[in-house]
Amino acid sequence: MQSTFTVNTKELKAALVVMNRIGSKFSKASMLKITVLTDKIEIATQGITKILKAETDGLADISVPALLIKGYINTASNPTMQFTFKQGELKCGSSIFSSPFIRIETVFNLPENDLPINATRMSVLRFEANKSKEEIERLNLGPSITYANRTLSDKIHKALEYLKEYEVTFDELHLLIQNKIKQ
Repeated sequence: MQSTFTVNTKELKAALVVMNRIGSKFSKASMLKITVLTDKIEIATQGITKILKAETDGLADISVPALLIKGYINTASNPTMQFTFKQGELKCGSSIFSSPFIRIETVFNLPENDLPINATRMSVLRFEANKSKEEIERLNLGPSITYANRTLSDKIHKALEYLKEYEVTFDELHLLIQNKIKQ
C-alpha cells in the first residue's frame, strides 16, 4: 500500500511550529498521525489537529516520527513538498527514510465502503445481498456477515417458538426476511 500527498511547505512548517508550541514539545517518542483524505491531510498529535489542503493519492492513516518530518521541513526550500509513504518508508524529494515506526494503514471507513461503522445487522445483510464476494473479502466483512446470518437464524428459531400454533415454517420466515433485505 502507498499514499502520496503534495503540500505547501510554508503551511506545513507553520502547522508543525504551532503544534510544537501549543502541545508538548516534540521528542524522540513523539509521533504524528497524518490522515490522507481527498484534497486534504489532517496532521494530529496529542490533542491537536491541523488540516491542510493538499494534492493526495491513496487514502491512508500514517504514523510517523514527528522529529523526522519536522527536521526535514526545516531544511526544505521548495515551495511545495511531495511525501510518498509505504510501510516502513518515507520518500520526500530525492531522500528516502526507512524506519519501523513509519506505519501506514487504510482509512477505516473508505468512500467505497458504504457500510457505516455502527451498521445494524439488517444493513450488514443488505450489504451482503448487494455486493460481490470479492468486495466483501476485500473490505474484511466476512466475520460481520457470518455473525449477522447466525443471529438471523437464531432469531427466526426463537420466533418459531412463539408462532408454532400458526403453522409457520422456518423457510417461510426466512423468505419473508430475505425479501425485506432485498428491498
